[in-house]
Amino acid sequence: MSSKTGICNIRDVLAVIVLTFVLAGVDAAVAGDRVPGERWMRFATPEEAGFDAAKLERARRFAERIGSAAVMVVYDGAILVDWGDTDRRYRSHSARKSLMSGLYGVHIGLGTIDPNKTLAELGIDERRNPLTEIEKTATTYDLLAGRSGIYLPAAYEPATNPKPERGAYKPGEHFCYNNWDFNALATIFEQETGAKIFEEFQTRIAAPIGMQDYHPSHGYYHFDSEKSIHPAYPFRMSARDYARFGLLYLNDGRWGDRQVLSAAYVRKSRSRISDAAWNGGYGLMWWLHDEEPFKSLGMFSAYGNYCQSIDVIPGADMVFVNRVDSYTDDLITITWQQHKELIRMILDARTGDPKTNPELVPVPEPHSPYVAAPISPAKRQRYVGEYPAIYETPVRVFVEDDQLMISFGEGDVPLDYLGENHFIVRDFHEHMYFARRADGQSFEMVSMWGLIVAAQKAMDRHDADEANVILEKLKTYFPNCETGHRLRSKLRMWEAGVKLRAAIDEFRAIAERRPQVTLEISPIAWGVATQWARLNPIRLPEFVQRRYVGTYGTHHITLKDGSLYHARSGEPPARLQAMAWNLFRYERAGGLRLKFECDETGNVTEMKIIKKDRVHDSAPRSAGTNADETPAKTG
Repeated sequence: MSSKTGICNIRDVLAVIVLTFVLAGVDAAVAGDRVPGERWMRFATPEEAGFDAAKLERARRFAERIGSAAVMVVYDGAILVDWGDTDRRYRSHSARKSLMSGLYGVHIGLGTIDPNKTLAELGIDERRNPLTEIEKTATTYDLLAGRSGIYLPAAYEPATNPKPERGAYKPGEHFCYNNWDFNALATIFEQETGAKIFEEFQTRIAAPIGMQDYHPSHGYYHFDSEKSIHPAYPFRMSARDYARFGLLYLNDGRWGDRQVLSAAYVRKSRSRISDAAWNGGYGLMWWLHDEEPFKSLGMFSAYGNYCQSIDVIPGADMVFVNRVDSYTDDLITITWQQHKELIRMILDARTGDPKTNPELVPVPEPHSPYVAAPISPAKRQRYVGEYPAIYETPVRVFVEDDQLMISFGEGDVPLDYLGENHFIVRDFHEHMYFARRADGQSFEMVSMWGLIVAAQKAMDRHDADEANVILEKLKTYFPNCETGHRLRSKLRMWEAGVKLRAAIDEFRAIAERRPQVTLEISPIAWGVATQWARLNPIRLPEFVQRRYVGTYGTHHITLKDGSLYHARSGEPPARLQAMAWNLFRYERAGGLRLKFECDETGNVTEMKIIKKDRVHDSAPRSAGTNADETPAKTG
């Protein structure tokens, strides 16, 4: 089959998917009023909903492979699939912005908030970088759309987030995904409504739509006074509560017979206000899509780091939710393309219309991954107190409503008792231990992240002794901690590096005084140099790089101005950057790697080109091209 024919077939398949769902949308408009009560209902089988079970199983395996912690798909108001920990509250990251947009939808509908008020009228400003008169002409609506024209530092935002120069655009002229806008909305909201964000979300949205896992304590204010006076407002929320929020938007803000959000505001939120190169378009704190079949199906998305998503698909009468565990020390990021591929697999699993009266069954409450043990009030009280900071915030342990709680900078979180001095932080699933101090009365808190942060700080100070003590404690309490393994390896390499650098300096001094002995001790020098290169993979010494110069079949490696270059016969050379002592990447093609294989004595025997962790091409070194035997030609 030709590639042209293949493209046509792919387009035909997409067209069929879109047409199938658009035609089904006529019936969905009637059936789409179905919403869950206290508990979700699930289709008894995928076939009851008109879906292929085998294709959904392939989608489940794909979700598992790419690292989804929880996936939930709501179709026709009931659950089609729910995989993973759908009741566990994960960090929302930037999906918080769409939750805030919902609160604005409530209060704009009530008339409490006027979106056309300017920042000057609202009295909104900054302390470190006061707003200019032009910046103060931005409206609340401009902030909701990411078009304020105010390009200032913001809390909960990486330093690498690209922004135009301050004053480059006037308010309303240009879209920029800008946390300053979204954070200032928190200040405006609380000022205009007189309510706190997380409590108001519970009252106005979570309770009316029956969220099962949300509580106001699952959000907190993230301040960064060095950047801005306006805080971020991270939420922790479960997949099944995300799905309710998405279903609310799918139904234009209506839940049963109650209009929770302004329908006009929901429609405005999902309309294209700005073009956004990253994905397609942007509405009022919701992302829009240009890629098919998503554009034709009208999909709009709440999206947070690592792929926390709520994807509302009106043309398919569907809500898709994906969650990723960002509490772990071994983070997984699902790419946007992997995310969309998973949604495509779900859409492609549809075989026809749902049954007229499909069999629905109640979803049972999920089982906890651990069982909390009972703890007496007297024993519980022993752990109450303040402890040293894990990050920058002091840790406080206290009792609230007969539940031991911990506060460490991400809100107040329950501590569940597992056994003597052993607890687990709910949602985070992080184990914590309380170790008795020498006095036998007081405790010190031992947490994985606390030890990681302390070890990293000790290593930053080059205090190897303290770092070793901390890492040994980390190994004792948390033997499976991946970050601990990496830090121990880094520390061992650093300690060895101190000795190796001294050996290299000594070798260089000998080589400068007596060049004639260089070849006699080159195996020793090679061993030392390659170890040094492992410690400093970006700055390989020139005498190490020269070992790789030569011809490998049709490939040529040359050395020029302290850098290695690779070229095929008849092609211009490409500069290489060292990643390890024998591994390089192309400066302008990061997906390819060059790896040099060596024998026991350090002589280079083969070059391999690696693409996507597989050997793409390889060639042995041609005889007589060793840099120690023949002069190197520069590229």
